[in-house]
Amino acid sequence: MTYDMRGNGGSEGNLAEFSRADFIADAATAYDYLKSKVSPDTVIGVAGSSFGSYTAVLLTEQRPVVCMSLRVPASYPDEGLNEPQEAQRTASNDFAEWRKQKLGPNDNRAFKALHDFRGKVQIIEAGADEMVCHQVTENYVNAVANRQQLEYVVMQNAPHRLANQELAAEYETLLTNWAKQFLTVKRPAKI
Repeated sequence: MTYDMRGNGGSEGNLAEFSRADFIADAATAYDYLKSKVSPDTVIGVAGSSFGSYTAVLLTEQRPVVCMSLRVPASYPDEGLNEPQEAQRTASNDFAEWRKQKLGPNDNRAFKALHDFRGKVQIIEAGADEMVCHQVTENYVNAVANRQQLEYVVMQNAPHRLANQELAAEYETLLTNWAKQFLTVKRPAKI
């Protein structure tokens, strides 16, 4: 299932009015809706890109998630979680400088949530990302407690956005090949 966050795509609302907490709540609502449409024993994994990766990680604090794929994951300071996000992003260059810091799991809520997560994690970095610097990806990678649960991939020469069909196809292949491992879960035999 995919959904548009409020104020994005086909969703209503003024993007400038919403906080990161609002978008995390939207992710929980989407999760709950999906859970209501599948059998009770169905497990759910999440995938996100950029800001969607950030919300996916924080969703794991609230809902049971078995795996997550994070493409070009963005990070945000814990301060301002309940304030309109758009104004924070455009107000200051301090935000870009904050992203250049080496941060550990105890320095940020999202990195702590990822550190506490026990499922499989795929992190995909864009090698030519002009929006999310390498240090952000490195902080996410370093937050994964069990490196055997991690698949880390760099899409060489790729920008932040999937700018063409070739890049979109490469990402789709990386995601689907990784996700296939979760489709082979064996169910107990009926007696």
